Amino acid sequence: MGLSGFKRKALGLASLIAIFAFGGVAHAQSDSFMKTWNANTDVLVKEGPGCLKGIDEARRLITLAENSKYPNDYIVMAAAGITLCAYRNDKNSLIYEFGPRAEAYEDMRAFILRAQFYAGLSDERPEVTYGVLTRLRPNIDDELLSSISKIELWWPTLNQIRDTPNSDEKIFKVHQIIERSGYEGISVSEAEDLKADYLKSAILTKADQELIDRLLGQLKSPTIAMHLLVDKRFDSTRKSPNFNRLSDLMAIAKSSQDAIQEEIKAKPNEIGPQIRLADLERLMKRPEAAIDTLNQAIESAKSSPSRYTDFDDNFPWLYSSKSSAFYSLGRYDEALAAGIEAASLRKGKSEDPSQTINLSLLYWLDGQYEDSLKTLSAVGTDQNSFAKGLILFAQGCSSHRLNAKNFDAQKTRNALIALGKDGQTSLMSFDGCLNDLDSVERAYLAMLRDPYSRTQALLHAQAILQPTQSYGVENLKWREQFKQILLRPRVAEALAELGNTIETPLDLRDFVF
Repeated sequence: MGLSGFKRKALGLASLIAIFAFGGVAHAQSDSFMKTWNANTDVLVKEGPGCLKGIDEARRLITLAENSKYPNDYIVMAAAGITLCAYRNDKNSLIYEFGPRAEAYEDMRAFILRAQFYAGLSDERPEVTYGVLTRLRPNIDDELLSSISKIELWWPTLNQIRDTPNSDEKIFKVHQIIERSGYEGISVSEAEDLKADYLKSAILTKADQELIDRLLGQLKSPTIAMHLLVDKRFDSTRKSPNFNRLSDLMAIAKSSQDAIQEEIKAKPNEIGPQIRLADLERLMKRPEAAIDTLNQAIESAKSSPSRYTDFDDNFPWLYSSKSSAFYSLGRYDEALAAGIEAASLRKGKSEDPSQTINLSLLYWLDGQYEDSLKTLSAVGTDQNSFAKGLILFAQGCSSHRLNAKNFDAQKTRNALIALGKDGQTSLMSFDGCLNDLDSVERAYLAMLRDPYSRTQALLHAQAILQPTQSYGVENLKWREQFKQILLRPRVAEALAELGNTIETPLDLRDFVF
């Protein structure tokens, strides 16, 4: 149901209140109470800031209703009106206060729940978003479920829950809800990512083996296959007959490639699937093929931009992906040129600074610290936590290398620490930039002990140790530092304890970006 639908519902609220007032449904009330109520019900359905002025009056109506003989119907209606007003005016505190009361108003229930869900999402309150999802009723609230089953909402919801108690069980329940809502309206690869995360949660919660086998049978992601192979938590999964197919990661990558090829055929008017194909080709250590795919996509998009429904959003990403492919080949100048083109296409579009951040990191990797800082000056501060971490790291390290006046390294560290897990890898890299290897060691040990960071930590170690050429002055410094970290006694001991989680027959390093 769109917001216009909610407005129609809201306008029906006054008429429903009138039905109650004339005794058609509700119990009779005192004349003075009914007179006051009827005179003020308009405050519940006012548009825009006008409704904010009426909230105090609505509160007064609730107080009157609480003192009447049969108050519940009136309280619920007034709470629904306040919640509607709060939603229109981004007053989340009011949604939290009155939403639970208003849920009992069945005609507005879908709106009330959606208002609470979005409020919890924007305020990063997982207890709210998770609470809403677990209160959804099968076959009754499906319309509401379909209105929030979008990829940009599911991942933030899942990521919020990961840091809460009993997160594995909660994540599994949310994935059950996602599966119930279906994977329509998102790309094949996005659906694959969700299903892969569903599989992990099913394994970790020891779900029904039949479900695990079914999800394993659907798996097409080489990245999740690596996670299953290197993480001890998934050892029991190897008992499944479907796990045998994971022993050949290239076969899985090929399966994923075939799925994306089918998506390209099914969606000829979208750029996104072509980017995903190129990224997969790069993952399969075929950067030249990725560049060919991207060049073809760029020429096609340039010649007929109106043909593509996602041109504005995804055209810059063609150049970002091309930049990564060139960099993996050691062709830095071409990587930089593609990065500059990607950032220029996003100039003035602060809602997505990814290309600009990537360009600043390219400058930083090559030791062009002034250019890195200049590039970042164009990025706004209102970004998600992970992007903030990258920005703080690149700004901080570049400032440190330039001996910038008034640069406060501890202030940058504190800001990265405040980001929690989203700033974890940026903090570790920043400590490396400061040559604070003791802090890098502590951070890496923390990642090894954290179930959700362990796989990333192991793959990072393998990538550092692989005998391939590296490019960029900063990248070379980091590799030499990190090799020292891996030889430190506590880190070596922790890796030895986890040693049986890494499958020796497979060279997983070939599958690391």
